[in-house]
Amino acid sequence: MLAGQGAMFVEQGDGCLLVLQRDMDFYHLYYIAAGIENLEKGLARFLEDDEKGRVLRLAVDIVGNTPEAIGPLVTLFRRMGFDRRLRLIRMSRIGQLDALQEYAPEVHCADDREAVQVYGLLQEYFDRYGEQIPLQVEIREMAANGRVLVITDASRVVGFVVFEINGVTSYLRYWFSHPEYRDRKIGSKLLRRFFAECSMTKRQLFWVVDTNGNAIKKYRHYGFREEEMTDDVLVRNIENN
Repeated sequence: MLAGQGAMFVEQGDGCLLVLQRDMDFYHLYYIAAGIENLEKGLARFLEDDEKGRVLRLAVDIVGNTPEAIGPLVTLFRRMGFDRRLRLIRMSRIGQLDALQEYAPEVHCADDREAVQVYGLLQEYFDRYGEQIPLQVEIREMAANGRVLVITDASRVVGFVVFEINGVTSYLRYWFSHPEYRDRKIGSKLLRRFFAECSMTKRQLFWVVDTNGNAIKKYRHYGFREEEMTDDVLVRNIENN
């Protein structure tokens, strides 16, 4: 959320706080509740009011240690008209990375123009309802801070890594190589550079869609392992596109 731009809206009820964050043509829904019954009452009241006029498009993340642990919440939201969009699983790697990773010369920090291209590719190839795509201004800011690495071909971005570093933990936000360039080892070059940039960290983690078996296999190859942490993304009033 960007402070001062009116992106947050709040609905309150007894023992339940619902928070809406605008994201293009839909809202992320967050909640704090004293219990599941409080959440059910507050959500039902909010959705009833919404149906009278606004009919908002909503997406909610339900995070827990296992699918079974979040089962009651998933059941509640589905009963309220939400559908599962996708499930994310968290993968991580423990230990410092090799600072002497081989640098591919074509990997470089994105400039502002390339950052705009990265944002466009995120919109085109990632699920904007389920994969928490940053705003364009956020991608540009991350690029200015050296957190967006790209490979280009004739000024066209054909692969990128977007990441964050927080203390001793690095967070791989997005890793992408264009389908037209998948035979050129672009993904591995980018990931090795990411490792080099994060060599001082002791833990590396990210979220991946659970049905993306090819990506999970690649991550395992680089030493990442699945954690007991899942994120079910459910949506309401959003067509299946």
